[in-house]
Amino acid sequence: MDSLLQGVGVFIGIVAGVIITILVQTYRAWRSEKQTLKNLEFEISLNVRRIDDWLEESNKWRNAVNSDSLQTYNGYFDLSKALFATANSMLATGSLYRHLDRDDIASLQLAGADLNANVQLLMNNHILYDKANFVKQDAAIHVDFWENKFKEHKANMQAIARKLK
Repeated sequence: MDSLLQGVGVFIGIVAGVIITILVQTYRAWRSEKQTLKNLEFEISLNVRRIDDWLEESNKWRNAVNSDSLQTYNGYFDLSKALFATANSMLATGSLYRHLDRDDIASLQLAGADLNANVQLLMNNHILYDKANFVKQDAAIHVDFWENKFKEHKANMQAIARKLK
């Protein structure tokens, strides 16, 4: 009888250990996901602030175009400073799908495609081209294009940030 009771005790101990292990792992995963969401919120708010800076810079660019003095404009758009590391990581693991809908994910991907080093080079080269070959209408079109892009990305990111809270 003692052997049976010891066996039952060992079995209950094993089951309890498994349950505790599962609960601890679940808690750690929940905490990790919560921290990852905070990181994503931080990234998005950081990107919104950077977009605000670029909108301010695009206003200076527009003023130089409108005053026919683009050659005096020396601003630079550092689009590669946009941060999408957490969003990309969450997309790779699939956890982004639990928190955002298809349109939000598409908006983040579009922002990532527009705010990077390659587009930074293209945009700043357009400004240099416009300075060397100034045609007011063409330069104004470039400013409008980028301002609209920035405003669209800012609005999308602000909407996503509200959903994450």
